[in-house]
This record gives sequence, C-alpha cells and structure tokens, in this order.
Amino acid sequence: MLNRPVNKQFSVLIITVNYGNPSPVKDLIKSIHPDADVKLWIEDNSSSDLSLIPLEKMKEKAGFHIDIFPHTQNHFYWGGANQALIRLGKKQELWPRWIIICNNDVCFDNQFFSYLKTIDARKHKIIAPKVFSNFKKINLNPFFENRLSKMEKMYYKFVNFHWLTARFIQFLGRYLNYHLNQKPNTNSLTRPIYAPHGSCIIFSSEFFKMGGYLDDGFQMFGEELSTAEIAKELNVQIMYHPKLVIKHNDHFSTGNLSWRKLYDISQATHRYLNKTYNL
Repeated sequence: MLNRPVNKQFSVLIITVNYGNPSPVKDLIKSIHPDADVKLWIEDNSSSDLSLIPLEKMKEKAGFHIDIFPHTQNHFYWGGANQALIRLGKKQELWPRWIIICNNDVCFDNQFFSYLKTIDARKHKIIAPKVFSNFKKINLNPFFENRLSKMEKMYYKFVNFHWLTARFIQFLGRYLNYHLNQKPNTNSLTRPIYAPHGSCIIFSSEFFKMGGYLDDGFQMFGEELSTAEIAKELNVQIMYHPKLVIKHNDHFSTGNLSWRKLYDISQATHRYLNKTYNL
C-alpha cells in the first residue's frame, strides 16, 4: 500500500488520458519506479465501472502516488490533459518542475527519470523524447524537424480533401516510406526541432509561467502542430533529447474508432489548425 504524506511535493507530474480500455495503463505504471519522485494523474474520459474499477485496482498495487479523475464526457487527449492543468490551479510557482503529458500506451525507460533530473528546466521548456514505436519499429521523433514547407502544406490539403484520396495517399506513403526513406541518421543528437510527437511531450513549468498553454480547440491529431506554433509564438525552443526514451504501443489510444471516424476528426483538426495557425 502507498504510504506517503498527502502534502508531499513532487518534481514530476505525469498526466495520461484514458478512454475505454484501461489495460495499457498497467504497463505504464509498471515502468515508473516507486522512488522516481513522480505523481501520476489519470484522466478517465467517458468513465464507467469498466474502466474505473480496473484503474482503481492498478492504483492500489502501485508503489507511488496515483490519482484517478473520472469524466462523464470524452474530452479527448489534449482536452483531458487540459482538465488536469486547470486542476493544478493558477499558482504556477507551485506546479511540479516537469509536467509530462502522454498517451496511456507508453512505457518509460529505466533511466528516463534519472536523466530528466539532469536537465535544466529553465532552459529546456519543451522536450521531445525518443519515442520508439513497437508497431513501426522506428523512432517517431522528431515529428517534424522544421516548419511545414509549401509542398508539405499542399500534401495535407490534398489528404484532407476527401477520404478516398486520403486512403490512396496513405497506401502510397507507406510504400514510399518503406522503399525510399533514407534520411540521414541524426537522431542521436540533442537539438532544437519544430514539432514533437504527441504520444509524450515534456513541459517545464517555466513554459506555462511565461504564458504557454495547451490548445484544445480540436478533438484529436492537433497536439504536435499546435504545440509547435505556440512555442514559436513565445520564442521557445522545443528540444529533442534522445537519451530520454519511451516505448509506444501504437493504436491502443485510437483503437475504438473506425478509420472513417478518425479521418473525419483529422479533417476537422486540419481545418482548425489552418485557420488558427495558417498551416
């Protein structure tokens, strides 16, 4: 059983968002060492006994501090994370040094939190870790090395024109990536990038103190580019740190939705991002 003071201050707050199947959370919890000075908040969207009871059992067995917050509605990923930030309150000087927002289907490497302690939170306000996809067998970061070019903007407009064209481009893109993608291997270098992969983004509380925020004006698929544009607006660098490693069990987070539903959400998000950030 957990036996820590209620008023203990933690240096790291992990915010994860659950929707439906809670089973991936078990591996996430197992990857966090009890001595890591970490608190985990689970935002349980469209909560029911089917999700809440298993999550409560996981909490009882964990060796560190976990809080579960059930929501009657589905706030989606970034909206659910924003609920947690609202709960933290306006006194940002009291916030944990690091706030990690992640999918419920990720696992932290053994050295993740010890390495995070060595990073200056005042200088590195947004961090993209190395995200190893167990499905694709590749590192998903950087999500974008640079801001979208005219050609890339045209590509996204074409993808979001109609679901049939999107299907064709998805098939063609997989083929080209498999056969032609020969990018130089720079993924061992710590450096500034444009956009981090949304499965796990690390925010210093300093980012929020200077006016940073989460844009949740969309349902899904907009966290990467909205974070990149907000950082650009505030003149904040997003730093890629390959020594911070997580494993991502892709498809658990969106597994309950059909391809067509996911496409419709993606199309709506593209329109929102284009209107808000001229992307």
